[in-house]
Amino acid sequence: MKTLIRIIILLISVPLLYYIANFISIEFFDVEMHWIVVFAGVFSFIYFADWLFKSDDSQEDSWHAFKVDGVEITKNNTYEILAKDGIREIYYSSPSNPSLESCNYYKGEVKNGYRHGKGTYYNGLNAIENLYNGYKYIGEWKKGYKDGYGRKTFQDNAYYEGYFKKDEFHGKGKYVYSKDYNEKSYVGDFENGNFNGFGVMLYKDGGKYEGHWKNDKFHGKGRITLHDGSGWEGEWIEGERFKGKDFKNKSRESSKPVNEENEFEEKELGGDTIYREDDRNWSGNGSGIIVSKDGYIITNHHVVEGANDLAVELNYNGELQTLKVKIIRLNKKNDLAILKISDKKFKSIKTIPYTIKKTSSKVGADVFALGYPLALNAMGKDIKFTEGRISAKSGFMGDTTYYQVSTPIQPGNSGGPLFDFKVNLVGIIAAGIIEADNVGYAIKSSVLTTFIEAIPTKLSLPNSGRSISKLPLEDQIEILSNFVVLIKIN
Repeated sequence: MKTLIRIIILLISVPLLYYIANFISIEFFDVEMHWIVVFAGVFSFIYFADWLFKSDDSQEDSWHAFKVDGVEITKNNTYEILAKDGIREIYYSSPSNPSLESCNYYKGEVKNGYRHGKGTYYNGLNAIENLYNGYKYIGEWKKGYKDGYGRKTFQDNAYYEGYFKKDEFHGKGKYVYSKDYNEKSYVGDFENGNFNGFGVMLYKDGGKYEGHWKNDKFHGKGRITLHDGSGWEGEWIEGERFKGKDFKNKSRESSKPVNEENEFEEKELGGDTIYREDDRNWSGNGSGIIVSKDGYIITNHHVVEGANDLAVELNYNGELQTLKVKIIRLNKKNDLAILKISDKKFKSIKTIPYTIKKTSSKVGADVFALGYPLALNAMGKDIKFTEGRISAKSGFMGDTTYYQVSTPIQPGNSGGPLFDFKVNLVGIIAAGIIEADNVGYAIKSSVLTTFIEAIPTKLSLPNSGRSISKLPLEDQIEILSNFVVLIKIN
């Protein structure tokens, strides 16, 4: 494109500048300067094309790429050579002192040298220690700008999820404040980074404003409700009350909503995009077990509690895939959660080769756990096998919904399955005791069954343990591993 613009400028500027030079009869020491004027003008106009393109380029502020796909940029290895179209991993830093300890990082789609498509960007990354002190963006790009749907998370854990236009919040979105603010969240319309249009602001004291905004201020029709249910509704001008009326608690329910449209629907970030495949984008992990052919998963309540984003990684159709999930039901009392794979790539599973045990197991029964302890950092993503015995039929403080087990448990095992050696699921791993060696707790399968039966959808639970029960243990583990999922959490 830039070359085409230069050719067009050249064809137009040469005759134009020659005509101008002849018209004003430029002479200098009896030497005609026509051609000097022509060449100087053409040179200036060609570099105007560079300026024209550069003005639309937010590629890196004042920082420059110094490493692409593991290859450092040199005079011979330029950015243009390395950053070809496709999925690229790029590090940016100060040109005077390029360093992985202080850099920006992008992994995602590149087109014509721009971040363009879907990708992840870290601002202020220490790539050596895998820490960042700026922000993280996951989403869509257009010609180097954040443009389209995405999520921007700040160092203080505040985040925005919604639509962007040229790096600014623009369109429908949701902004969640950090704990240091009185505001809790805003859901509604944005324009050029500001609250503009209709939106709802929730406050941490229980108050709420719903109505119209202009440049982050109440503007137009709106209603503010205090924590006791009383409030004021009417017309606002730049944050000040203009005309309206107070209302008491009883008026709150009888008042018509200010605006019933424009409710924001949060969009799930796609499971097939590059940012989900990059483990740097997840803050922690747990484990889970598939319990139905249509993709229902059991894990612990504490694994998914407070999560802003979830995905599962599993071996599906012969390859390792990261898929979207949604939460179906939570049970904090028994520390259980049901998830369901909601990704379009997932269809179903033919057979689940284990059985959920309906009766209690005896003390001394041999058992083993499968899961992903510390999978995203220290211990890696290979599934881990640990074995032990049921030590007691009650858990912490005599809780009879748990077994105490001697199976070694680490963080990240939570939510994973506990099997006996007849391939029966006897429990769900819940916790380990750091201060005591080989003391852990598992939720009994009878509690799990009751929880599953309480959901509206009737699930066909697995009952095929005999199909692999006579195989060697290593073969059993290899088969069962396909049904134990790594849960990624933000």
